[in-house]
Amino acid sequence: INVGNFGSGIVNVSNGATLNSTGYGFIGGNASGKGIVNISTDSLWNLKTSSTNAQLLQVGVLGTGKLNITTGGIVKARDTQIALNDKSKGDVRVDGQNSLLETFNMNVGTTGTGTLTLTNNGTLNVEGGEVYLGVFEPAVGTLNIGAAHGEAAADAGFITNATKVEFGSGEGVFVFNHTNNSDTGYQVDMLITGDDKDGKVIHDAGHTVFNAGNTYSGKTLVNDGLLTIASHTADGVTGMGSSEVTIASPGTLDILASTNSAGDYTLTNALKGDGLMRVQLSSSDKMFGFTHATGAEFAGVAQLKDSTFTLERDNTAALTHAMLQSDIENTTSVNVGEQSIGGLAMNGGTLIFDTDIPAATLAEGYISVDTLVVGAG
Repeated sequence: INVGNFGSGIVNVSNGATLNSTGYGFIGGNASGKGIVNISTDSLWNLKTSSTNAQLLQVGVLGTGKLNITTGGIVKARDTQIALNDKSKGDVRVDGQNSLLETFNMNVGTTGTGTLTLTNNGTLNVEGGEVYLGVFEPAVGTLNIGAAHGEAAADAGFITNATKVEFGSGEGVFVFNHTNNSDTGYQVDMLITGDDKDGKVIHDAGHTVFNAGNTYSGKTLVNDGLLTIASHTADGVTGMGSSEVTIASPGTLDILASTNSAGDYTLTNALKGDGLMRVQLSSSDKMFGFTHATGAEFAGVAQLKDSTFTLERDNTAALTHAMLQSDIENTTSVNVGEQSIGGLAMNGGTLIFDTDIPAATLAEGYISVDTLVVGAG
């Protein structure tokens, strides 16, 4: 079936109807083509009519294609590719309870501009386990959970059976803009990977939990809501890959993870922004720290719970413009010399100065701050 090959075409399948395709599915075939397919109200577009006849679905081949799967509609295909040509545009929306796109592998933005939105409990089932965003230059491939970046948050959709989401050599964008603000949050178990400087993870709303030792590069932008890093690795993986991390107020980044077998966590990402970073490790004796790569551009609050931290060298540099808040079950030690940070807030934590001599004698280390808060809350 070819919808919108040279002109404009619309196909509506609704009210429990079934459309079987024994050949490829093309939406927006040629450069002048504009095609729309709407699968709704418990209807089915089936491109997998038998175990030996599973066909390819392409949305935005050379032209513009849109596929809307709503109110329990189902589409089944072999592989699904969105925006194949560098000038093509493709948009797929899976919206609503029981709405389903089932495919072997998923390409969003193959060479053109492609978008996949999973919202209101709509589901993408990836039988082959692999989702690719921005596959080849100059592609832009965007995967939205809930709503697009800049729009009002919406209920999240889901991805099942995926083992990884990979940024290609184009621009891959993974957006979390949803309404799940529960303590459990929206769980992301698949690996996010891809060595692409243009790749982005954007967090706009909701509570999202990363459980994998992600290896993507590019950027992590926490604009609002809560992003929790819960991955426990033994090889230095931070859960945010090697990406540059920006936490913008009122966004929050929670670190509950570890980067070594001892349960410590070392942040090796560049860190920017003026939002809140909260650290709560598995127990108060676990070490938290920064590296030289973190830089000195973070101007938000580093709130440390259940952790041990030392003000020295890279740790001090990372907090040059930031507020260090020491909460209950955090112990912060001050190393020899001046440790200059943006601010210090004591909120039940313990501050230890580097001295073995009587307390009446001046310690060898001291903190200089722009702002001092005692009894923060």
